Amino acid sequence: MEPTQQHQAEQVEELAAGNATRACFERFQSCIATLNGEHRNYLEARFADLKLWADSVGALAHGKASLDWRLSGRPRDIFLVTGLLDMLEKFLECYKTAVIEDDDEDGVEEAEQGIDEMTENLAWIGSAIRRFGTKSRLQKADMSFEHDRAGKDKQQCDQLRAHLICIMKSRPTEHAKSEDYLQDFHNMEIHGIQNRLVEANLRRWHRFRYAQRHSDILRASQAAQNMPMHVISEGSAPDSAAVPTNTPAPRINTAAAKQRNEANDQGEARTIAGPRYLGANTKDSRDNMPDQRSLQ
Repeated sequence: MEPTQQHQAEQVEELAAGNATRACFERFQSCIATLNGEHRNYLEARFADLKLWADSVGALAHGKASLDWRLSGRPRDIFLVTGLLDMLEKFLECYKTAVIEDDDEDGVEEAEQGIDEMTENLAWIGSAIRRFGTKSRLQKADMSFEHDRAGKDKQQCDQLRAHLICIMKSRPTEHAKSEDYLQDFHNMEIHGIQNRLVEANLRRWHRFRYAQRHSDILRASQAAQNMPMHVISEGSAPDSAAVPTNTPAPRINTAAAKQRNEANDQGEARTIAGPRYLGANTKDSRDNMPDQRSLQ
């Protein structure tokens, strides 16, 4: 590891966001153990919200998959996240005090409002972090496209390019007509919209390959440390048998749905290498060919 990377890794070990998240977990567990009835049910629902948020952004993960690592070059963002977690912890303490010691309904309502606002703000920030991470990975993949195309991905890029040109030029069935189609079609010269279509497919394929390699690196990092991604003990989970039917629903369901949609959008790149990606009939392909300006 280079000195700069090692120094950065040592700074990340401080785990500002991770420690703040663990402190909130402990505060939730303490309050849930103390309260009962509808107040306990409310806190269990908000605790589930916080667990979902921590899992979605990697707040309790380790290494490069952790939130602290991803925000290591953005101290303001780390400060914002830790600030929200600290405020959430204080609202939890106020909530417990208002319920047990003061029996103050106004204080309970005010504390609930603060807890709800903090969890909703964390959900919004988590969604923004995931969007930024996706955009950043796509930009890095595009920046490395030409280098990888001429290097480690050259053979596969040449095969895919030859396959796409083969479909457009020779109208084959699911498999190419000639076993030598790579040699026959790779160097074939194409122009205009056909060339842009081939290049667009190559770039989408490269994005998929880049995402695969990125995922493999993260898994290797986790395996090397021999630690799970989710550092949430099973004993901390709410007792599902004790929760009545009127338990408040988690408020980060919308953020979770957005996360699944983003994962589905990223998974669309897996469809680019199939021979059905372009029409088998070039006449139909020309009739359905998009306007050139849309591919620029």
